[in-house]
Amino acid sequence: MEEPLVDLLIRPPGFMAVSKVVAMIFGPTEMALRALPFVAGVAAVAFAPALARRLFSASPARLLFVAVIALHPCATSFAKEFKPYEVSLTLHLALTLLTLRYVETRRARDLAWALGFAFLGGPFAQDLVFAYPGVFLVLGYEAFRHKRRHLLAIAVCAVAIMTVLALQYVLIWSRFTSDDTEFWAHKYRVFHTGSRQTYLEWL
Repeated sequence: MEEPLVDLLIRPPGFMAVSKVVAMIFGPTEMALRALPFVAGVAAVAFAPALARRLFSASPARLLFVAVIALHPCATSFAKEFKPYEVSLTLHLALTLLTLRYVETRRARDLAWALGFAFLGGPFAQDLVFAYPGVFLVLGYEAFRHKRRHLLAIAVCAVAIMTVLALQYVLIWSRFTSDDTEFWAHKYRVFHTGSRQTYLEWL
């Protein structure tokens, strides 16, 4: 509530900005701070059947997929916490659904929805970068085969996403101090520091 968004470092700026607005409107209560992950959790369960229909042809597989999304203890836990992980899960699922919908219809409107979610999702879930290669390869392949005029929109969106990522790096991630890096390196072992293990052991 007190620090500017660029000082929140590893936390997704979009998630923190919306949470801050909700907290300013309704007060920084527990319910307000947990609202965004909760809504994301409900949304994930709501559109899981539509995604299951596009991913699987067998009814048992569809049922299992929806059950995993609805009942997985991590997803349930994330939907209750003031953390961006449930928003991230929901955005991954939504982006997959919208991409497959474009593959089915090849309509400009469905492409716009997929590209819009891809662009707006990045500031809300930093790990969405791992979905981008697959999403853009599928969108690009389908557009190349059937609707080449859509390729320009796909390319523009990809460049816009890279620009936003670069801005996040310049404004936020590059400001990590060595202490911050050490903390996160030791907490999640995401960086190789060489202090206690060889690179091969870390890898």
